Amino acid sequence: MYQTVTAPLITFVVPAYNAVSTLEAAVRSLSEQTSDDWEAIIVDDGSVDGTGEMADALARGDDRIKVLHQGNAGVSAARNAAIAAASGEYLAFLDVDDTVVPNFVEKAGSLLGRRPVRPDVVALAYRALPRGTVFGYGRFLGNASEFLELSLGNRYATFPCWLFLVSARLIAASGVRFTVGRRTGEDQEFILKLLCCASICESVEDSDVYYLYRMPSGGSAMGLNLEGQFDYPRAMRDVLCFAAKPDVGMSPNGLEAVDRLLTDRFVGACAYAAETAFSNGASDSDVLSWLTDSLKGFDCHGALENGCCRSENRRFLRLWLGCSGMIPLYIRFGLYIRSIGRTIKYWISRRGTR
Repeated sequence: MYQTVTAPLITFVVPAYNAVSTLEAAVRSLSEQTSDDWEAIIVDDGSVDGTGEMADALARGDDRIKVLHQGNAGVSAARNAAIAAASGEYLAFLDVDDTVVPNFVEKAGSLLGRRPVRPDVVALAYRALPRGTVFGYGRFLGNASEFLELSLGNRYATFPCWLFLVSARLIAASGVRFTVGRRTGEDQEFILKLLCCASICESVEDSDVYYLYRMPSGGSAMGLNLEGQFDYPRAMRDVLCFAAKPDVGMSPNGLEAVDRLLTDRFVGACAYAAETAFSNGASDSDVLSWLTDSLKGFDCHGALENGCCRSENRRFLRLWLGCSGMIPLYIRFGLYIRSIGRTIKYWISRRGTR
C-alpha cells in the first residue's frame, strides 16, 4: 500500500473518456516511476465502456491515484475538475493514449531542486511514436515573455498542455482554466494564457524526453464537427484579448511582441481551419460563414499594415478583404498543388529505392 503523506511535487491530470483500451498502459507508466513524489487524478468523463471501473481498479491499493467520476462534460471540464482536486506543487497532463518515461518525476525533481526560485512553467520534450521523432523548445531559463516570443516565432511550435509542467500557484493566482465546450485548441489556449501570466520559464534540452506521444492512427478531423475546427482560431483570438488585459501584467515590449506573433498565429489558424474543413467535405458557404464569424471585429487592415504576418497569411488577409468569395478557390487550389507535390515526392522516393 503506497501512501502519500505530504503534498507531492507533481499531480498528473488524466482525463479519460471511453479509454478502456489505453488507460491501463498510461497509468502503469505512472505506477512504475522511479520516484514516488507524485499523485494522479483520473477523471472518468461519463464513460460507457468500463473506463470508470478500470480506473477504480487501478487506484485500489495505491493512495497516489485518485479517481473522480462525472457525467460527460468534455475534456476541458474533466481537466478543470482534476485541477480543483490537485495537491501537487506542479501539474502535469497525461492523455490516456500516451505514456511518460519511467524517470519523469525523478528528472523533474532534480531539475526543480537546483533552482533557488522555481520556474512558473517548464517546457518539456517529447518523442512521437511510432516514428520516434523528438521535439522540444531547446534549453532556456529566463523571462516568460522572452520564451513566448522565441517559441511563437517558430511557426511549427505548438503548445499542448501535456508538454508543460505548470506551477499550481500560477494556476491559482491567474484563475486560468480550460475553456469548457471548446472542441480544439483548448489546451494551447490554456498554456499560452498561463505563459502570459508567468514570470520565470524554463525548458529542457530537445533530447531530454519526458513524454511519449502516440500519434493517432487516423485523421481526427473526420470525427469532429467541421465547424469545431474554427474553435482553434477562436482560442487564439481569446489569448490575444487575454494578453492585452492590464491585470495580466505583461511588459509593454513583451505585450507588443506577443501581440504581433499571436496575430500571425490567429490568421494562420483561420486559414488552417478553413483548409481542414474543405479537406473533409465542408461546403463553400459553410466555411465562409465560419470564417466571417472568426474574423468578426478583427483588425485585418491593421494586421497587414504592421507587417506581423507571414507572407502566406498576408495573402489570405488580402484576399479576404478584397474578394472573400475567392477564398474557397484559393484554398482548394493550394490543396491541389500540395497533393501534386506529395505525389511527385512519392514517385521520386520510389525510384530511389529501386
